[in-house]
Amino acid sequence: MGYDTLTGAIQKLRKAFNDNPRHPRIIATLSKRGYRLIAAVQPLDKPPKPVQTRNVEDTSRWNTTPETKGGAAALLVILSVVAGVVFWFSP
Repeated sequence: MGYDTLTGAIQKLRKAFNDNPRHPRIIATLSKRGYRLIAAVQPLDKPPKPVQTRNVEDTSRWNTTPETKGGAAALLVILSVVAGVVFWFSP
C-alpha cells in the first residue's frame, strides 16, 4: 500500500466520521510518522450481528441439476448448427 493510498483512505474515513484534520476527534495526524486513532474505544455490551455477505462460491441461484446441464448442452449444439448453416449459405 502506497502512501497516497493510505492518505486517501484516511481522508475517506475522516469524511465518513465528519472528523476535522485540524481539530481531530477520531484520527490524529502525526507529522512525518503517520496516523493515530484517538477516539475513545470501549467494548460493546452485545456483540454485533454478523453482516451477511454473498459468498463467491455460492452457486445456489444457478440451478445446476443434470437436467439443466443437458438442456444447456442441447442449446449449445443447436446454436452451433445454426451458426454453421448461416456460415455455409453466406455469400
